Amino acid sequence: LETGEKVTGSAGDDAAGDDGSGGGDDLDELAIKKAAKKAAFDEDYDETGSKPKEDGAAAGGDPADPASYFDLMKQDMNEKYARARAELDAMDPQTRVAMEGYRPGSYVRLKFSGMPYELVKNFDPASPLLIGGLLNNEHSVGLMRFRLKRHRWHKKILKNKDPLVFSMGWRRFQSIPVYNMQDVGGRYRMIKYTPEHMHCFAT
Repeated sequence: LETGEKVTGSAGDDAAGDDGSGGGDDLDELAIKKAAKKAAFDEDYDETGSKPKEDGAAAGGDPADPASYFDLMKQDMNEKYARARAELDAMDPQTRVAMEGYRPGSYVRLKFSGMPYELVKNFDPASPLLIGGLLNNEHSVGLMRFRLKRHRWHKKILKNKDPLVFSMGWRRFQSIPVYNMQDVGGRYRMIKYTPEHMHCFAT
């Protein structure tokens, strides 16, 4: 006070006024609740969990008990593969070839008819011959959609529905592409010519 008199409280008042919450009991209760919530969260969402490991189990859990949908699907695929492999191993070689085809690394003998004479005359055993075929879905008429851009060295622009020769790897074929571009609304709009310095889609 201004007079210099000192005012002191009792011991009980000091114990109750150490913190604004009214004592340390509330802090202890909050700490216990927080620890319980953390343990429950770890038990539900953590990989290892809050439970102790039993019988030397790995941190990832028991393999027989998948922890996620991905693990369940992977386990199902492995079981199907093992069953199919066991059935194929029990078959004789001719039936197995008829079921799954020739396996990679197998030796086959091919017989060609109507080959030109120059192929036999200029045949070099040191240089390999590439032999390819079509898949079952490639025997019918289908559509192929790809993204292209006219090369800057090509003097003319490409016109819609003009025949072009495509070379993809060792395959070469002729087709009539239809050019289109995607507008702001997400729709594909057909264009008459390929754009300058831009990519477009061809079908």
